[in-house]
Amino acid sequence: MSLPAKHFYEFGPFRLDPAERLLQSAGEAIPLPPKVFDTLVLLVENAGHLLEKENLMKQLWPDSFVEESNLTQNIFTLRKALGQGEEGPLYIETVPRRGYRFAAEVRRIDDHLSSRPPEAVAATEAGRQSQFLLALVLLASAAVWAGLTWKNSVTLSNNPAPGASPRAVNPQARELYLRGRYFWNKRTEEGHRKAIEHFDQAVAKDPAYAAAYAGLADAYTLLASQEMRAVVRTEAIARARAAAEKALELDESLAEAHTSLAFIHLHFDWNWEAARKHFLRAIEIRPDYPTAHHWFAYYWVAMGRLDEAIAAARRAQQLDPQSVIISRDVCEMYNFAGRYDEAITQCQKTLEMDPAFSPAHFTLAFAYRKKGRQREFLEELEKSGNQVFYLAFSGRKPEAQRLLAEMMRSKDKAPTAATAGILHGNVGKLDEAFRWLERAFEERDGSFIVSRVEFTYEPLRADPRFAEFVRRVGLPPENRKTPATSAH
Repeated sequence: MSLPAKHFYEFGPFRLDPAERLLQSAGEAIPLPPKVFDTLVLLVENAGHLLEKENLMKQLWPDSFVEESNLTQNIFTLRKALGQGEEGPLYIETVPRRGYRFAAEVRRIDDHLSSRPPEAVAATEAGRQSQFLLALVLLASAAVWAGLTWKNSVTLSNNPAPGASPRAVNPQARELYLRGRYFWNKRTEEGHRKAIEHFDQAVAKDPAYAAAYAGLADAYTLLASQEMRAVVRTEAIARARAAAEKALELDESLAEAHTSLAFIHLHFDWNWEAARKHFLRAIEIRPDYPTAHHWFAYYWVAMGRLDEAIAAARRAQQLDPQSVIISRDVCEMYNFAGRYDEAITQCQKTLEMDPAFSPAHFTLAFAYRKKGRQREFLEELEKSGNQVFYLAFSGRKPEAQRLLAEMMRSKDKAPTAATAGILHGNVGKLDEAFRWLERAFEERDGSFIVSRVEFTYEPLRADPRFAEFVRRVGLPPENRKTPATSAH
């Protein structure tokens, strides 16, 4: 009796058998977690064609809302398994801001089980059982890890006080909240606006859902913190504050709400004590909440205590190792502290997770600059997409000045006052820079809290007018050597 036809794929030294869920090299099975295997199959079956990130995620997680970092981690795991590195062959190509393409030559081979000798069929069955056992082990490990990550990433109900029962949440509101957090984690203007829509809908479905109000606060604060002018900052922060306070009114024990309010006190009010109080309360309630540790790191930067800043950022990374933004911000903390070798290593790890993540290219560029590696500095600066900086540091300041002038006239791409000040400072127009920084001060721009160590402020720090800004913001003296406390 003839058995159904099957097929497998060959590329490089690898053989991929979708039916048996088996990847082999030189006859040896290469175990992959289920979703990673599925990602490989999709890429190989569409070899030579671009697969958009959104399409990939829909096919891999059709019934779930997951962060883009999950796909990024799958690609990272696949590249490691296939031996793709700086010296290895290119199998998976990243198309910046779009998706991925399987770049290797793939051969499809059709086969019939009936034509194979019994011992081959037996060997296949044994291999499948072995692979199944390996997959079970990997799946169990992945389940434990995913459970921890999921726990740290979203809030499904209001956090109850110790000893209390969790409040039931409207299921539709919970679904809308999860969608909102998904878009918020994209860290883009469009993502924040979509997040606000979903959080608003969640509140409409369940007006007592404190976590949805905290989500609203987080979306408004980050929308107000975009480098390009997206909203009127004072209006967005006012909405964020109202949402955070409403969340705490509904549930004082919600760590997310304390973290939201701490962010506002830190980045807008410049009220250091209030920020510290709410960060510590958030961590007391929920020590495993990554965002609390992540944003607390910037409090320590403002206080001039960079050892604590690094410790807080690294703690956030331990709690959420797949977060691309946290990984990049660990790199930034190393830069602030002058630990440039560690910054370079950390940024490279971030870019392994997402090669198209422009903030990591930008941060890495300035780490290279501090090490005197000019060629790599300019390469990373160009990859970051920041053309004004690239032109300015490439010895083409007149071109940089013309491009900046065009940006300032644009209705769609005009930078915030602080960004305008920074850009003017880096193209050699200091008087114009300080005029814009004065406006940024009136808007209570959050970037001032890192201005003493952030590399883009460097041309401005040598000017006597800069010290006056630091005094008016109320930043305390730097104290880089203070030992880390138990708060994080």
